[in-house]
Amino acid sequence: MRSDRVSNRFIRGLMCALAFALLAGVTAVEAAEPDALAKKIEQTLSGVQRRIPTEPSRAEKELLEARDLLGQLKEAAPDYARLATLVKRADDLTTKLEKRLGRPVGGSAEKKEETPPAAAPKPDTPSDLPSAVVTQLKRLDDTLNALVTALEKDQLQTATTRLGQAKKLMDEIQRRYSSRIPAGNADFKAATDRLAAVEARYTQAKSAADAAAAAEAEASQHRETQSKEWLAQFAPFFDIKSDQILLVGASFNNASEADQQKCRQAYAKANELMALYQKTEFPHGKTQELMFEEQRLAGRLRIYNEGAARAQQEEACRPWVETLRPYVAVGAGSPKYLIDGVTLSESDIQERTALLAEAQALWTEYEKAEFPLGKTAELLSLEETMKQRLRDMPEVLQRSRALLSADMEKEFDRILAWLNQDTGWQSDPTKKPNLVMERDVTPLQQAIDRYAGTVGPDDAKLATLKQKLGRIKELDGKNRAVRAERTYMSPDRFSGDGADELRRKVEEVIKEKSTATGALRITLPAEDWREENVLEWTDTTRTELRHRITRYMTAQAAAKGADGKVYLHGVHLASDRRSDGSWGPLYGHITWSDWMAEANVNEEPPAAP
Repeated sequence: MRSDRVSNRFIRGLMCALAFALLAGVTAVEAAEPDALAKKIEQTLSGVQRRIPTEPSRAEKELLEARDLLGQLKEAAPDYARLATLVKRADDLTTKLEKRLGRPVGGSAEKKEETPPAAAPKPDTPSDLPSAVVTQLKRLDDTLNALVTALEKDQLQTATTRLGQAKKLMDEIQRRYSSRIPAGNADFKAATDRLAAVEARYTQAKSAADAAAAAEAEASQHRETQSKEWLAQFAPFFDIKSDQILLVGASFNNASEADQQKCRQAYAKANELMALYQKTEFPHGKTQELMFEEQRLAGRLRIYNEGAARAQQEEACRPWVETLRPYVAVGAGSPKYLIDGVTLSESDIQERTALLAEAQALWTEYEKAEFPLGKTAELLSLEETMKQRLRDMPEVLQRSRALLSADMEKEFDRILAWLNQDTGWQSDPTKKPNLVMERDVTPLQQAIDRYAGTVGPDDAKLATLKQKLGRIKELDGKNRAVRAERTYMSPDRFSGDGADELRRKVEEVIKEKSTATGALRITLPAEDWREENVLEWTDTTRTELRHRITRYMTAQAAAKGADGKVYLHGVHLASDRRSDGSWGPLYGHITWSDWMAEANVNEEPPAAP
């Protein structure tokens, strides 16, 4: 019969749980893969286990939710390997929670176990007890009511206090008034019976709480034991005396090659251990210390793995970097460098034409190449420059041939048209006219000199070319003057610390890198520093990596040059982070210079119309 009763209680509990879920509108868990569903069930059951001693009502709600999830798992994956284990754990927690509640989960208690003992009956006729006893019995009844309320709210400590008060009241009544209480008095017997019933209920609740506390203590011990085992495996990765210490940043860069190799092996082992750790189940949870060390290790692995991925990417891209660099890298000193400027040398034209054909064939192969790890910033930069050269060089070579074939006047007219082009500057004071660079004008003068050697001094075409060259120089000068009048400094926007130090550094760079003796005005247009965080090779041999963090900005300085003109200079400022976290000394250089009107140094630019 006992087994039938237990079975009936379980069935009633399950039916009530399902009814509760329907009435309360429990949010359905979205369909998930069995592993994700199982993980959710484990987390819910762990919460139930923790709350049985202190929050049994909340534990009951979460257990009902776990049962619902188990039903979903059975339906989605009836052959799931861990299903039986999860069901058993849910059943064990159901038994513990029912002991704590004194009733089936999801239902009401049986009448004799849950119905609070009735208060002492109040007779219709005057009591035959002494008035003092009646008063004490009323106090006893109030105390027992408070005890029952405390039990219903799972306030066991308060219930313990109330029980002690109730027993003390009963002892006092019996000690002081036993001789004055008629034998078999119904009121006194009802009070005695109620005290016994409430005490029995308290004893049951206390036993359930003690059992739950013991279960929690056991779970805590398992949690501590399992966490300590993993902490012991993590410890060598942070122990400075260990061969498996995971070095980062400057510590790794400054280590010997042998120590760096040991560190790489340690990182490989740490990655393997972390993969195993992430697959490990922790049915009783993790300690705070283990969670901290887990995050600490994951952080170091993330930094190293990202750096290693970049190194692998660079290694995979290096063949093409080395292949493209001779064609487009200025500092490579390569005879294959693709020059996209006009030339008047027939041999240069022939050589550049051959190099262009070679580069075009190479580019066809490059476009077929696959880069599963992606492309490095260096390769992307070379690629962009290569596209530009392949696009522009055919036209440049055509222009060079036009100059050599005595069709020079077209090049002069093209540059004149460029200088006369309306960029909107004539109606908009914020816009500037075009200008030509020295590299564009020099070939024109060379072409005239070559042509003059083949004709007489009174040749009409020679006179026309000289006139157009003069016009080019005149227009360029005028356009430059207009640009100078419309060149203004960007206003100060920097609000960080050390602005005075930055200005002093700009002044120092201007004196050192230009012909000026000092700056007329300095502004810091950037609102704040920008940072660059890279893992890079320390030299061209590519044998050693370093982790570099640099902050930088561009300042502006107006300064008068040796020619008496005022120039607006862009000054690059930067500093590197030291291994202790502080910033190193400032350094900088001039990135560009534009002629500007001296009157504009302290003026604000006009607004666009």
